[in-house]
Amino acid sequence: MILYKTSKYSTEIEEVEVTKETEHSVHLPAKDGDRARREAKNSGYSNYHNTKKEAKEFLQRNLEQKFQWLETELIKLKKDLETINAIEL
Repeated sequence: MILYKTSKYSTEIEEVEVTKETEHSVHLPAKDGDRARREAKNSGYSNYHNTKKEAKEFLQRNLEQKFQWLETELIKLKKDLETINAIEL
């Protein structure tokens, strides 16, 4: 079966062949002499999705959250800069 793998650190969607899927994990076939392995379906690094649309929506949400966080940080930095600039010598 095919699932779509995304990462919080990339905007790529990778099509992945899995041999088995459970509620919390996916089983990946052996390749290049390695053994078959199991990975968490959703982790801090990678996430597996049933459709390419779900994968795209995940990436969009992730980037929107990062953008909002950066906007908030920029506002804080501007205030800090104003505070420092207001200091009289």
